[in-house]
Amino acid sequence: MRDAASLKRFAAYIAVGAAGTAVQYAALFAGTAAGWATPATASAVGAALGAAVNYWLNHLVTFRESRSDARNGARDHVASIPKFFATALAGVALTWCVMHAMTQQLHVPILIAQLIATALSLAMTYTVNSAWTFRQRPDAHEPSHASADTTLR
Repeated sequence: MRDAASLKRFAAYIAVGAAGTAVQYAALFAGTAAGWATPATASAVGAALGAAVNYWLNHLVTFRESRSDARNGARDHVASIPKFFATALAGVALTWCVMHAMTQQLHVPILIAQLIATALSLAMTYTVNSAWTFRQRPDAHEPSHASADTTLR
């Protein structure tokens, strides 16, 4: 059952991430078409803008079950916002590095390079956000499974 829940959460992460990705790709193409930025820089700026969209959607949709109740909402933001944006910053750095290497050194077409950067960033940020940012915390009212009866050996 845990695998089904994880798959459902990953699908939600991808779905809500599409909004942030749309912002990123718009910045990439606007920045490069206008000649304002290199593909790596335009993509990184777009990724940073898309991260703001992704935080709210992931907090509201993807990882909502990790919040114990609505009263803890403000506390959840205080704990999760710095973690999310640290993770997003790592994703932006990864995106910039991949885009720079692929477009400036390997001369890969921008769209192909961006698709590869997006896939790598998606894998990294989902893993970190699941394990750290929006980690499910055991409810203080529930008994710990670690202290389960060990007499059945």
